[in-house]
Amino acid sequence: MRRVNTFFLFTLGKYLAPIQDIEEEGATYGRVFWTLANARVNVQTLLGNEIITIRTCRQAANQLVDAIAEIVPADWGAAINHEKETVVEWWNIRTIKEAAKKFETVLAEELNILDTYAVAQKGAYSTSELIANAEVVFPEGIRAKLPAQTVQDIREAGKCLAFETPTASAFHIVRAIESVILVYYKKVTGKNPPTRMRNWSLYIKALRGSGNADAKIVDFLDHIKDNYRNPVSHPEAVLSVEEVLVLFGVASSAITQMALAL
Repeated sequence: MRRVNTFFLFTLGKYLAPIQDIEEEGATYGRVFWTLANARVNVQTLLGNEIITIRTCRQAANQLVDAIAEIVPADWGAAINHEKETVVEWWNIRTIKEAAKKFETVLAEELNILDTYAVAQKGAYSTSELIANAEVVFPEGIRAKLPAQTVQDIREAGKCLAFETPTASAFHIVRAIESVILVYYKKVTGKNPPTRMRNWSLYIKALRGSGNADAKIVDFLDHIKDNYRNPVSHPEAVLSVEEVLVLFGVASSAITQMALAL
């Protein structure tokens, strides 16, 4: 997943527009050089862009680049050192203008059907952080104590929440909590947790029975089990974004409490 630099499209238009203002009669190389050079660089950048992948207007883009090359050499050294007072033939300017108009027309049509989407912010969470590294909701000291599986599930939960697949996000959130429970279980009881049958009731019962677990943590886990984990595990469960935002906050609190006790 990579971000789309939408400002680039503005820049492209900014450097294409001045082409139409070039005088066809008596224009010198020095007067048109930067206009044409900047336009070519931006069109070539679009051609090589791996995120905004153009198809329909690719031929028109190449035709514009070729038309500019008739005046401004492709080799940068030769382009810079070209005689500035050389008068440019009017038909070369006309060809470039027509190529630019054609490219802009076809590009406009292609951009209208380009698969570009905006992801709305969810609650107070940064969209970019939800997509890339949702674990930053935890302080660095807490993150250092989290198992790799927990971090992975938090990241997946963040992506699912950002792209509005809340039920899938809830699944990963619950898994993230459980992976920390397993570490907390071993810390408190001194035994490996029974993982063949993942049963929160058994975990919570053993934690209570150990006499070493923080009662507030155990009570909170019991609350999460009854009000979040068990309902989410039901095959017919369908959650809303708002419900998952609440669950995300609940999970952050539970994971933080257990991590502090490790």
